[in-house]
Order: sequence, then C-alpha cells, then structure tokens
Amino acid sequence: MFRWIAMLIVLSIIGGSGFAAWKYYQWSQQEIRTLAENNAKLGIAIDTEQKTNQLLIDNQRRFSELNQELTQQLNQAVERRKDLEQLFRKHDLTNLSLNKPGLIERRINDGTRKAFDNIESLTASN
Repeated sequence: MFRWIAMLIVLSIIGGSGFAAWKYYQWSQQEIRTLAENNAKLGIAIDTEQKTNQLLIDNQRRFSELNQELTQQLNQAVERRKDLEQLFRKHDLTNLSLNKPGLIERRINDGTRKAFDNIESLTASN
C-alpha cells in the first residue's frame, strides 16, 4: 500500500511537472508571437520615421534654397530702390513742376499709367 501511495505521489509530481512545463511552453510561444508582432510593428514605424526624416531634410534644404533666392531678390529690390531715391534726389520734381508744369504732368501721368499697367499685368488672372 505504501508502494502505491509513493507511486501515486511520484506520478503526481511528474504529472504536475509535465503540466507546468506544457503551460510554460504555451506561455513562451505566445510571448514569442507577441514579440514578433511588436517587432514587425516597430520595423514599420522605423521605416516611416526614416521616410519622414528624409522628407523633413529635403524640405529644409528646399526652404533654404528658396530663402536664399528671396534674399537675393530683396537685395536687388533694395538696390533698385536706392537707385530710384538717388534719381528723385537728383531731379527736383517740385521745382520742375512749378517751372514746367505741362512737361512734368505728362511724364508723371505716363509713368503712373505704366506703373498701373505693370501692376495690372502682374495681378491679372490668366
């Protein structure tokens, strides 16, 4: 009888150990599947991040080039303005308009008309 009880205890221990090993195997396989899925998601996230970073770098480079172009255009406009200011300082329009009103009026009207035509051509819809 003691032999049967000892055998039953040994079988219970072996059976319990086998059941525990089987449950551990199931749990570890589930963990492996979960980690593999997470790894795949992280791979996709890394690819997306790299593409986004490259897009940001390209945009920054493009904006820098456009900014340089605008700076050059601004410098040209400043130079043109300086030239015009010097021209207006050179010609005293008040004195000329008092002494020769017909000549100055016609030139100013023609210049104004050209300026408005230029503005209109730049802003007209095609």
